[in-house]
Amino acid sequence: MTSMLRRQTDLPSHVVQFTRYLRKQDFNISLREELDYLKAFSKRIPTSYEEQESLCKALFVKNRKEFLRFDDLYSAYWNRLAL
Repeated sequence: MTSMLRRQTDLPSHVVQFTRYLRKQDFNISLREELDYLKAFSKRIPTSYEEQESLCKALFVKNRKEFLRFDDLYSAYWNRLAL
């Protein structure tokens, strides 16, 4: 994960990078869903980590396997940026 993880200067760039990370973890995320995620952020930036996670989960998780893996992947990705 480290090789693809780079600090970005804006939230939309991080969103795109996170979407690519999930795709590499076998999440089936369409370009349309990625655009919906970006659009949601352009209308209202989540005010908490939990709100951001819930939005992403609602848009990207499609089955039980993804549901069970999502929280750990989300935490691993965003916590790594905090280092």
